[in-house]
Amino acid sequence: MKILKHITLALALVAAVMVGCEELPTPGGSDTQLDVEITSLTLPAEAGTTSFDITSNTEWSISCSADWMQIIPTSGSGSTRVLCSYSANTTAKGRNTKIEIMPVDLQSASSHTVLVLQNGTSGGNADNGGDDNGDDNGDNGDNGGNDDNGDDNGDNGGGTVTDGGTPHAGWAELPAEQDNSDYYYAYHMRPDKTSQRNLAICYSASKACPVWVAAVLHSCYKGSADRSSYSPDPQIPSSIQAVPDAGNTNKGNWMNRGHMLASNKRTVSSATNKQVFYHTNIAPQNGNTLNTGGGLWNNLEDHENKIMCADTLYSVHGCHWENTNERFNDQVVPTHFYKVYLRTKKGNSGKWVVNCSASELQCVAFYMRHDVEKCQPSSKHMISVAELERITGQTFFPNVPNAPKDTYNSSDWGL
Repeated sequence: MKILKHITLALALVAAVMVGCEELPTPGGSDTQLDVEITSLTLPAEAGTTSFDITSNTEWSISCSADWMQIIPTSGSGSTRVLCSYSANTTAKGRNTKIEIMPVDLQSASSHTVLVLQNGTSGGNADNGGDDNGDDNGDNGDNGGNDDNGDDNGDNGGGTVTDGGTPHAGWAELPAEQDNSDYYYAYHMRPDKTSQRNLAICYSASKACPVWVAAVLHSCYKGSADRSSYSPDPQIPSSIQAVPDAGNTNKGNWMNRGHMLASNKRTVSSATNKQVFYHTNIAPQNGNTLNTGGGLWNNLEDHENKIMCADTLYSVHGCHWENTNERFNDQVVPTHFYKVYLRTKKGNSGKWVVNCSASELQCVAFYMRHDVEKCQPSSKHMISVAELERITGQTFFPNVPNAPKDTYNSSDWGL
């Protein structure tokens, strides 16, 4: 099978070379130059070919270790168009590799890395950097100059993406999926801008409640759209979704329909806002203390506006249950809630978080009891992300290898 795969790739490359090769102008001047026009490629699950241009006046070589991709040429001098042929990805999860372009004289010019992400058969994009403003079509690197405002080809700053057990290796906000038959996962792109991701959800069938909701927070999602109506999540069986409602519990507590990802964080369009009103984004929250004016959850949602940044704020909003089966409207009422954040320290570095060192990043968790009294967020509600992982059993930010999950500084978060 491997031999057949390589023959198929080679034939595709030959066909591409016959129609795609062209001579490109070589830059003048005495300085050695080696530039690559892209920092990432996002590929569909189906087999195909693509290309990118090198602008150079020196000798160079190209390498790629993936057996599902072949490249022509692998060495040369001057400017040229590089042709890439890739085989189909028949697995559900996306896969990634990188293409290294290096000058023969390593001292003469800088090397370049092109991050390659190929989607899996389950849909969605493999994410290749870019302004991760969530655009699944990429934009370059957490902004690589543009922030990760969700563009799912969006995470392309060049560099290595870690396969952290998620179907979208470039979505820095995602927790790892777990092998748990009780958990159902959904990954939503914006319906009106299918290149941009909106939110990801882990939903518990037995608790009829979200376990976590992950999302990028960025100003590009802000607009003037009105609040939507509640509706089932089309990616998760409707039979396990509780229809959110508000009312008194048998203990006399008033429960609100609490958004994990706030409605006011997704007002760029009505279609985008509609997805945060899916039943899978709603948990029962105490409307007297937690989810109300002056409540900690609401105040944290307001505080998010202060800590959002041009480089993108990555967030996870979740529920935790400690030895409880108390139900309201068919949902098991969480005993705790949490919010987890990751961003660059500078906030306007133009770097994708996957390419940052630990010293360039900051992350933190806010962990609160459901029955917490009205208050402002403070350092007493903060714990390290590693500590929250120990409490919840979740793994946060597995796609960001240098995320400093063991430490946090409250002053980094304006508190």
